[in-house]
Amino acid sequence: KSLKTPAYEDYRLKMYFDHRGNPTIVGGTNLKEDYAKDYVRDVIGKDVDQYIKSGEPLVLTDEEGRGLYEYTIDTMYDEARKVTGGDDGFYEHPMNVRKGVVDFIFNVGAGERFQKFTGYKEAMEKKDYDRAALELKYGDPDLEPGTGKNQLDHPSNINQYYEQRPDRAEEVMKYLRGLKE
Repeated sequence: KSLKTPAYEDYRLKMYFDHRGNPTIVGGTNLKEDYAKDYVRDVIGKDVDQYIKSGEPLVLTDEEGRGLYEYTIDTMYDEARKVTGGDDGFYEHPMNVRKGVVDFIFNVGAGERFQKFTGYKEAMEKKDYDRAALELKYGDPDLEPGTGKNQLDHPSNINQYYEQRPDRAEEVMKYLRGLKE
């Protein structure tokens, strides 16, 4: 784990709103997530909700930002371990797959949105990484190839995660398929 943010995230100490309208800070930390709110309140002493309601951007010092970012990364690793069977299960996966799981959870969050990826989670449990990668792109990966209605690449079969952030989804898919270390 390091302070290196994914290539698509900026390390900003001033709150901004991401592509989905979420209040965000330091390398993509979603300030709507409970873990981030709790950290900012308990460790930094600031109320995230107050900043969001007032329209005044939350600004952190470099030390505060680094602390929050490290906590965010630790939280993503904890969540990745949970969804891959604990420490034992997590470390049974190849390094590239572990990176992909952490990256995916960082992108979608560990909460409700992640829970919708049941096919992904089932594929990960079976260590079927190609299937897990397909689950990140398609609503139904079992459809026949093609772009027609009820075919694999028809726009109605592309899931929301891939549709909104194909660049990020492709990165995670490369990790899962062993195309990126």
